[in-house]
Amino acid sequence: MWFLGLLIGAAVGVTLGGFGGALLGAVLGAVAGWQLAAAREVPDARRLSDIEDAIRKLHARVRGLEEAAAGRAPVGGEHVALTPAAAAPAPESGGRASTTPGGLAPPAEEPPAAAIAPTREEAPAVAVTTAGGNAVATGLPGMETMAAWWQRMLGGNLVAKLGVVTLFFGVGFLLKYAYDNAWLPVPVRLAGVAALGGAMAVAGWRLTAARRLYGLILEGGGAGLVYLDVFFALRNYALIDHTLGFALFAVLGVATTVVALRQDAKVLAVLGLSGAFLAPVLAGGEAGGHVTLFSYYALLNGCILAVSWFKAWRDLNLAGFIFTFVVGLAWGADRYRPEHFATVEPFVVAFFAIYLVIPILFAQRQPPRLKGAVDGMLVFGTPLAAGFMQAALVRNMPYGLAWSAGGAALLYAGLALATLRHETLRVLGEAYAALAVVFFTLALFFALDAYPTFALWTLEGAAVTWVGLRQGRRLAWLFGVLLQFVAAFYFLVKYESYDFANPWVNDFVIGCALIAAAGLLTSWLMHKHREVPGAAAEVIAVLLLAWGCGWWLFGGWHALADGLPRREVATAMLLYVSLSCAVAERVGAWLAWPALRRVELVLALALALTAVSQLGSRDHPFAHWGWIAWPAAAAAFYWMLARQERAAVALGVPAQHAGALWLFGLLAGWELSWRLYDLGFARSWRTAGWGLVAAFVLGLVSRFGARISWPFAAHFALYRGVVLAPVAVFAALWSLYAVTDPAYVSPLPYVPLANPLDGAQLLLFVVLKTWDGARGEPRARSGFDVNALIAVLAFIWLNSMVLRSVHHWTATAYTLPALLDSVLVQAALSLVWTVTALVVMAYGARAARRRPWIAGAGLLAVVVAKLFIFDLASLGTIERIVTFIGVGVGLLVIGYVAPVPPGEQERESG
Repeated sequence: MWFLGLLIGAAVGVTLGGFGGALLGAVLGAVAGWQLAAAREVPDARRLSDIEDAIRKLHARVRGLEEAAAGRAPVGGEHVALTPAAAAPAPESGGRASTTPGGLAPPAEEPPAAAIAPTREEAPAVAVTTAGGNAVATGLPGMETMAAWWQRMLGGNLVAKLGVVTLFFGVGFLLKYAYDNAWLPVPVRLAGVAALGGAMAVAGWRLTAARRLYGLILEGGGAGLVYLDVFFALRNYALIDHTLGFALFAVLGVATTVVALRQDAKVLAVLGLSGAFLAPVLAGGEAGGHVTLFSYYALLNGCILAVSWFKAWRDLNLAGFIFTFVVGLAWGADRYRPEHFATVEPFVVAFFAIYLVIPILFAQRQPPRLKGAVDGMLVFGTPLAAGFMQAALVRNMPYGLAWSAGGAALLYAGLALATLRHETLRVLGEAYAALAVVFFTLALFFALDAYPTFALWTLEGAAVTWVGLRQGRRLAWLFGVLLQFVAAFYFLVKYESYDFANPWVNDFVIGCALIAAAGLLTSWLMHKHREVPGAAAEVIAVLLLAWGCGWWLFGGWHALADGLPRREVATAMLLYVSLSCAVAERVGAWLAWPALRRVELVLALALALTAVSQLGSRDHPFAHWGWIAWPAAAAAFYWMLARQERAAVALGVPAQHAGALWLFGLLAGWELSWRLYDLGFARSWRTAGWGLVAAFVLGLVSRFGARISWPFAAHFALYRGVVLAPVAVFAALWSLYAVTDPAYVSPLPYVPLANPLDGAQLLLFVVLKTWDGARGEPRARSGFDVNALIAVLAFIWLNSMVLRSVHHWTATAYTLPALLDSVLVQAALSLVWTVTALVVMAYGARAARRRPWIAGAGLLAVVVAKLFIFDLASLGTIERIVTFIGVGVGLLVIGYVAPVPPGEQERESG
């Protein structure tokens, strides 16, 4: 939480006030994050109050035991035992209290409330156990709620605390007033404040044995007054130069830290060390240059490293970390020049090494709790801060970042191998392994001469999300996700600055891969730890999965668009999507991650988009490597769909089956038509090709679908109904469209029935009848009569065959006006309609079905009306004779075969 507060505060600060605002925002954000972390981790204020009451009772009981041991009076009641609640090597508080032979510490006379109720920084973790088995455990150091924090700040000799704060402000106002009004000589003013601060520090030192908290308050206040005094002497009065001021601040800081160590007072140590770190800042000036500054900071950090071996003072470690890297980054942003590299690089490495070792030393004493804001900041913040410094130092060096990232990867890989062997260090080892992967990826990336800052932030965001999910910290994982979005935006903004010399492997393509990897990893982590975000976990995981896949596909498309001719991009992209989805299917099955397996839906969308793209470019499906891409995509699609159906994770199964059959059927007709055109066949061959494909699809599924276990037999009801119905509609529309084709079938001559158009029509009628039989019960429920459709289409086809014959044999133009004006066409149509009516009426009479008989009779009426109204005047003598004789004979035959509608034969005979 410190780390998150630091980054958020810095981001807000740099927006409002530049670099100075970033520093101020970072400090304020770190403090706010510290308090939020404390508010989430500890027992509430009432529990702390109960603990304090239990400790007071414990002290009273100890006094009774001492009196009983002295022979004054036996003590009845409960037996009291004081047992450690945690295997801490030494309490952080408390001085060097003596013990009685019984092992119990005697209380001081008239112990004040402040001494009885130690503060959070000072109290060891203990459990009070009574004879009845009741146990009350105090909180571990560093754990408290916001209410408990306020109770600690306002309790424990509040009067003394307020007094010190008020005195500090009062002295500051006094020095300001004396400066403005020239009151008292300057040395007298400063000597008086120094004497007051020294007196408070000495008094506090002497009082810590009897009144520990009160004494520490006085010591801290005295140190603060001396700091204030030196500051006024340097800045306002100019009595000392910058070098002397720096030395005084450093001495005060180190002295305060040493006193704190002697008294086991963490707060005082943080105060003293903060003063020591701020000494160069407060002193100002060059003070010996950057080598002196960083040498001094290296000495201070070495002291922190030594303290961390004996004391688990995380706040002290964090304070040193923040001061070191914030001041270092500020100096680098303002004053670093390339010629400083040789004198700055050793210090960067030293600082990185110190704060790399501190978490390991602490982990050897107790398992690292990455839930703690300090732990998370040192483990992940150290490589982040050092990475920024190193990036600035080697920015202009060939492959400088690549070598730096590679060295860091090897270092963290070694640490991961060493720590993963110990069960207590496993979490720390996992963190180091994650960092090793991050830096190894960056090493490869930077080795290709790429320098986008987004890469560090994107992968660091994934690492922060992982830590937040493991800890159950909502703010942490939300920040990690947001960090990836911001990094991706920054990546796009810098698009013009990338190197695109190599279209396949360049800054942009690898950057997209890194963003995609971070997004996919975050999505997997969100799925794996879905109990942490709660109900929205899977939704967030799916969105992040879509985000990662989108970047992966975007990067691939960019590489293909730059590296291939424009007309080959669509099919190459289809092949790329097919391979990516196939890998996602296998990895998703291995990880038991259904959402990743459902990326197969992207392939379904890619199939449709590729077809549209090729249609717009007037290509055929197998053009430009499509003969590889389309079969591979179809195989990958059905392979993934079958696996997902067996695992019961597939989505939209009916839609996928229907869409795939329709799309692949259209592609087959499209490709066949183009191939016939490419081979030089006439247009009628291409028209017949579409009908043959429709007939093939209908016939294959209707006739043999039940024998093909998957996909047809497993979903036969779906295919014979919903899927094939549109195919049948397409076939009917094609049959109507084929009427407009004059049937040029060169190199073959036109022969009725013996040509591709008529052959496709006849085959289509057969498979429509087969499909109608395969529909079974759904046919009865739908109320749609396929037989009637076939009859209508067959009648239209028969007429078109007559028209084509007249066109080819008489050279009559194949247009509707020209054909209708032809006397031969009129006569032929009358004869054909009469024969058709004869056949239909005979079928109705034989099958005892009224509807066919009535339809034939209606057609016959049309023929008679046509004869006497239109043909009588328009036909020539020969045509009139032939037509009337033919129609008359037909009527006589009909009158004999089927004179009345079915069902009325008996009435006629009676």
